[in-house]
Amino acid sequence: MRSLLQRIAFALASGAAGYVLTKWVHGSTVTNLTLAVFIGGAVLIVEFLHEVESGVRDTARTIVEVNRSTQLREQIENSPLDSSENWPVRDLIDNAVICAPPTPILRQLVGAEIRNLIQLMQGLTAVDGRNSAVASCDGEDRNWLLALTEASQSSILATSTTWTDGGEGKFEDGFWKSELGRAYLQGQRAAVRRGVLVQRVFILTDPAILANEDFIRTCEKQHAAGIEVRTKVVLSTPSFHQVEDWAATFKDFILFDHDVSYEIDMDGIQAMTIARTNLRFNPAILQERRDLFEVIWNGSTPLEPGDPNSAAAS
Repeated sequence: MRSLLQRIAFALASGAAGYVLTKWVHGSTVTNLTLAVFIGGAVLIVEFLHEVESGVRDTARTIVEVNRSTQLREQIENSPLDSSENWPVRDLIDNAVICAPPTPILRQLVGAEIRNLIQLMQGLTAVDGRNSAVASCDGEDRNWLLALTEASQSSILATSTTWTDGGEGKFEDGFWKSELGRAYLQGQRAAVRRGVLVQRVFILTDPAILANEDFIRTCEKQHAAGIEVRTKVVLSTPSFHQVEDWAATFKDFILFDHDVSYEIDMDGIQAMTIARTNLRFNPAILQERRDLFEVIWNGSTPLEPGDPNSAAAS
């Protein structure tokens, strides 16, 4: 945008050019000057009108953005989630506005994390029908597991199966030896300290696992964290075609406060690879999980620390 002096100079130059042109057609001096002044004034007015039009467009855009911001603010204030003092949506918006990752790969990372959050929120919002009311992500999501453990207030009821958590060496490796497994155990210890009931049933495919030193140490660590541990031996492995035992029909699941079931889908029966993580909160499915855990718990045997043979009857 040119300054006022520049616009005046351009108008004078236009008037002077008009004066020279009118001189060529042999007009009178008064006529020439009148036309020159008219041309210069017209140029100045056109520039002014163009600037006014640009200003009006900018003002309109500003009004639209203000309206959007006002609507967003109202939506945030009316959101049921915003009623919580700990709900960080405002912090998310504030930081998203000023966030400036220094490199393209970091911008891609931020975008991916935001898309993951959007996917979670969309999943938690879709509650129509029995098969919905589920939020999912590909692979294993450690953040959901640890966040739900930290947020639990009343109970954590979990199963832990050989084919999902035992690894390839029957608890010599596997989930409980991983960094996530250790962090999850720490989170459960903290949950117990704040009064949360934590119960776990180890569903085993081989009775010999009960005497396995790694499995015994795993159970001792769970006991030390305040977790109630039981075992159930299932002599058959799960099959899509033949189910011989109720405990073999179900994958690992964790019920948090009876309000959400954390479940994983394995990539094949024996593949030891997590294909998908699901958060299920359909009331009918949650009731099934609660009933199933009660059956599993009542049909299992308490495992006392330092006495693995106490579960042999299971």
